[in-house]
This record gives sequence, structure tokens and C-alpha cells, in this order.
Amino acid sequence: MSRERILIVEDDGIIALLLQEITTRYGYEVMAMVATGKEAVEQAITRKPDLILMDIHLADDVDGIEAAARIRASQDIPIVYLTAYADDTTLERAKITEPYAYVLKPVTEKELHIAICLALHKHRSGLQQRKQLAELQKSIPPLQVREPILPICARCKKIKTDQDGWEDVATFIEKHSRTRISHAICPDCARTLYGDEQWYDPRQDDQNPENTDDR
Repeated sequence: MSRERILIVEDDGIIALLLQEITTRYGYEVMAMVATGKEAVEQAITRKPDLILMDIHLADDVDGIEAAARIRASQDIPIVYLTAYADDTTLERAKITEPYAYVLKPVTEKELHIAICLALHKHRSGLQQRKQLAELQKSIPPLQVREPILPICARCKKIKTDQDGWEDVATFIEKHSRTRISHAICPDCARTLYGDEQWYDPRQDDQNPENTDDR
């Protein structure tokens, strides 16, 4: 099983080595360690890590939040912010880039491990949900109609066709899609038509020993 590849973006060399030690200990592969936002963007686009640990306050003119915004513009990579600052202004800027986690320094081993695990899990779950949604959308046959709005009679519920005619809903759906209609009576309509009368159900005979033929 391949290990998740992590890009570490940290301009403090000692902290970067600490992050590398912790992540490696938990089985992750540190694919690169960079100290600037520009390098982070380049590495993310060219090497596509599975996750980025991003320090917010970096030495160059592109801080971690700006680097994350540039990365997210073209890449779907989960980002975990690392920062010693928890002020509202920084937090609001960070929220715009939709990070997967926000870890305050000094970083503890347990907190970092939990943040990475949750970020990777959330990202995988999101990918799976989008895949399932795409498959579901493909499986639903679209109605072959030209108008985005379908006029429907407020009384009889017939639909106006392109030829200025009117068709009942079932006919219209079958004609303009691959769906076939199966008719039934819902409980509310059954009560309206027949009241509370209990209709004969042949399955009841199987449950009644008096109706069993012993011959």
C-alpha cells in the first residue's frame, strides 16, 4: 500500500525538521520541504502531493494563505494550516481558502497526527461522494424537452407539448425519456376512493390455519 505524500511548507528549519520527523513516524512520506509560498505553489502543481502542511506566515511576499489560494485555483489538494497566530483577521483570511484543518503552534505530535488523518479522510470522502453523484446523474435519463419551463394545467395536471397539445404526465414522461411508468394507488387516494374498508388480501389465507386444506 502506497504511503500518502506530504508537502511541508515551513520557513523555520527546526520546525520543518520536527514536522518531518512526526509525519515520517506515522508512516507518511515527506515528498518535499520548502520555505516559501512560491515554492509551495510550484511543488503542489508539478508533484501533486496528497496533503500540504502549510505555515501561514512565511518569509517571502507570498504567505501561506495566498499560496493556498493559488494552489486551490487549479489543484484539489487538502491543506492543513500551521500558525502561531489565532487572531480573527488571519482566521477569516484562512477560511476563504477552505482548509481541512487549522493547527496552532507549538504543534504537538498527537494534534498534528489527528489533523492529518481527518484531513485525508475528509478529502477521500469528498472525492467518493462526487464520484457517486456523477454516476447517479449519468444514470438518470434526462427529459428530452427544449423549454426549461414546462407549462402544466393547474387542474388536470396535463403538460403542454411543443405542438400546442396537452398530454398527461405519464404519457409525457414516457415519450420524452427512457423511463416507463407503472401505475399504482397511494394510501391517501385509496382512502379517498374506498374509505377505511379492508380489502381482501390472499396472503392472509396463508396466515390463517382455519383456511388450510388438510387433504
